[in-house]
Amino acid sequence: MWEYQNSVVTTVSPRSIWNLYLNVAEWTKWDKSISDAKLDGSFENGTTGYLTPIGQEPLYFSLKEVKENKYFSNVTYIKQAGIQINFYHLLETEENKTKVTHGVIISGQNAEILGKQIGPAITMGIPEAMSNLVSLAEKKSL
Repeated sequence: MWEYQNSVVTTVSPRSIWNLYLNVAEWTKWDKSISDAKLDGSFENGTTGYLTPIGQEPLYFSLKEVKENKYFSNVTYIKQAGIQINFYHLLETEENKTKVTHGVIISGQNAEILGKQIGPAITMGIPEAMSNLVSLAEKKSL
């Protein structure tokens, strides 16, 4: 298994961040590493969709463990590589502030090798995306 996690703290409510998560088609406004994203239904457990990293083919995912205003993950299975990539998003309230955590877990039979090879490239834009997400939520909250 290979893991990565990053957190930021903001004064906006978890609901403000959650509303940005719900609009999958606009993930490109805060995550500049993707050129397109789409969800094939409601934002709930089991719904599928895709996101397209810039310069790459679409990656298909399923939403898992959706807990409104608190947590969700989107999981991509890459069967030919023997891995799954779990992107998780956690919102926690701490003394009138919201802690936003994004993480990636690469698991599966080839996770140790491929995680070290592809993990850093997958995660390098996460701090900037989180900063953009929080800034966008703060602007919408004004």
